[in-house]
Amino acid sequence: MSQAVSAASAPASEEKKDHVAQIYEAFEKLVEPGEGVVGDVSRSSDVLVVSLMDLQVSENWYLVLIDAVKGESKVKQLVAEFIPRFFDQVPKLQEQALNAQLDLCEDENSNVRFFSGLWFPC
Repeated sequence: MSQAVSAASAPASEEKKDHVAQIYEAFEKLVEPGEGVVGDVSRSSDVLVVSLMDLQVSENWYLVLIDAVKGESKVKQLVAEFIPRFFDQVPKLQEQALNAQLDLCEDENSNVRFFSGLWFPC
């Protein structure tokens, strides 16, 4: 009987790992300079020209973070930190990002609320 319980919980556990991995992948894609995303160019003296296509790629990855607000608590804690980091760099999605961050501020889990207030965009 315990095998049936562990077998049933295995896919849920795998799904959680996949969701967290997807959030980290989105974060990495948003910070990779020169890979068609916004990146962190503050450390470089070179000028990074972001094409419209690159901006669309960034928006798509940022939407992954915004949509993850509906996930489990650990995922919410991650996106509570990641959403504000790129808030200024994806202006088209700022309203959605702000709404998502406010949803996190109102979450039932106190850890999620803490992280969402800690990284709130000013």
